[in-house]
Amino acid sequence: MMPFPGGFGGGHMPMMMGGGGFGQMPFEEKYHVCSVALKSQELEEGGRIVLPPSALAKLTQRDVAYPYFFELSAPGNGRKIHCGVQEFSASEGQAWIPHWMMENLGVEFGNLLTVKSVTLPQCQYVKFRPQSKLFLDITNPKAVLEKTLGAFSALTKGATIRIHYNRKTYDIDVVDLKPRDTGAASIVNADVNVDFEAPSDYVEPTYTPKPIKMPMFDDMEKAEDEEPAGAKSKAFVGTGARPNGKAVSVEPGESAMQVDGPPPVKKDALQWKLRFPRYNGIQPPVKGGPSEDGAGGAGGPGPAAAAGGGRPGTASGFAAFEGAGQRLQ
Repeated sequence: MMPFPGGFGGGHMPMMMGGGGFGQMPFEEKYHVCSVALKSQELEEGGRIVLPPSALAKLTQRDVAYPYFFELSAPGNGRKIHCGVQEFSASEGQAWIPHWMMENLGVEFGNLLTVKSVTLPQCQYVKFRPQSKLFLDITNPKAVLEKTLGAFSALTKGATIRIHYNRKTYDIDVVDLKPRDTGAASIVNADVNVDFEAPSDYVEPTYTPKPIKMPMFDDMEKAEDEEPAGAKSKAFVGTGARPNGKAVSVEPGESAMQVDGPPPVKKDALQWKLRFPRYNGIQPPVKGGPSEDGAGGAGGPGPAAAAGGGRPGTASGFAAFEGAGQRLQ
């Protein structure tokens, strides 16, 4: 809901007013077109015109109700637009109108224009369509539009109004109005529901949905395709450490932990190295062997015994682990 202030329908309040009823004889005159910018830039940015003083006298004589609304039409092309009046100070025979109205009517400076008084219903709803998407860049378009339309008295369906803001101009089409009986409506002291269509040059972005990627399966397939034939994956590649803090030596290209299969068992890894003490005792003499003096007597081992090593069949006649064993039972 956009409120528009009242009390400015005709702009300048005339000192002489006619009756309160609707005039039986409508006001209709022809004037030469002149740009209102020659008088005031502020009026150029609004939606009201300036008529000569004689127009006020005729409106009063014909008992036209205030505020005044006019229908401007170009005799050559039949285009129409509706507006209010700001004041009655134009030169006689001239009607000063904003340039955007001249563009809507298709008239130029000096052309004849028909000005006719009309009665308009109060506007309830209006739909606008900006001609440029740059209008959407305004920080607060509602406030800008409300302030601009405060200088308007009426809107016409199919017309294009012009908004001046921040040294830029924005043309906005009046797409629809309610009530729709006359094709125009008064916005004097009215609460109007405002709607917007997309700008004329707005292009709806095309949305192309992206395919849903399954990273798990895609990555697995990609890894299978990229893996060379016969290659083995190496897990936990790096250097290890022993509990005592010393680094584990790993050959280049090998893994510190093999997970592809059981670790190879080194040959003879579980074989013990057994060491027994040498026997340094006195070898017993062999019966019938040589004596100490080398004659083979029974007094002790001779030189031949010492040189023979003491095994069975040797000269010393010594045999290890000989004898009979015994059981516990």
